Amino acid sequence: MRQMTLEWLKRQIPSQYWKSCWYAYLAVAIAVLPVGLVLFQVLAFAGLEAAPRITQLLMILSVIGGPVAGFLALWLVDAANLSSRSLISVKWLARIAIVFPILFLLTLFLLFSK
Repeated sequence: MRQMTLEWLKRQIPSQYWKSCWYAYLAVAIAVLPVGLVLFQVLAFAGLEAAPRITQLLMILSVIGGPVAGFLALWLVDAANLSSRSLISVKWLARIAIVFPILFLLTLFLLFSK
């Protein structure tokens, strides 16, 4: 199953972008929550009435999507034929993607819950 998934990914992603795709995929999984929260806060100040509901949806998707992206990367990256340095970096990014969304939200709730 892992090999079939990697073969499908290699057909979809050009070979010159193969290594950077792993970094970008996990960086987006990590950055979507803080960047999205700031963006929707600005949109709320601009008058978007649906911003609080969209922010809740973003939080839920981030808490689910971050660990899914991290576990998927950890499952696939060993067979991805990356250099050892890239392999170590991608594994660390995957681990961060797993824990970052929930830790970020817990920190926000602890800071702003009064």
